[in-house]
Amino acid sequence: MTRLIIAGAALALATAACAHQAPSGAAYPVDCCNNRDCFPVHYSAITREGDGWAVRTKDGVIRYRREHLRPAIDDGWHACWGPGTTVPYCLIPAGGGS
Repeated sequence: MTRLIIAGAALALATAACAHQAPSGAAYPVDCCNNRDCFPVHYSAITREGDGWAVRTKDGVIRYRREHLRPAIDDGWHACWGPGTTVPYCLIPAGGGS
């Protein structure tokens, strides 16, 4: 019985730590997304800047470096950042392109 309770608690914690889903139904990466900080971004809001990208969001311009890139999850661009800030978490390109 104790193992069942511990397993149930572990499952509840794992579920709480999971990233939320994109509107397409794809899951945002858990390593850069915490609850509700990833959003679809229209390609017109993205500008290539040297070795990175600048993304215009409701919170301002957020600059992402190459190490912020994650694998594509669908056909659209997605950006993850600290809501209310311009702290970049990760950038997800459309369809695997960059």
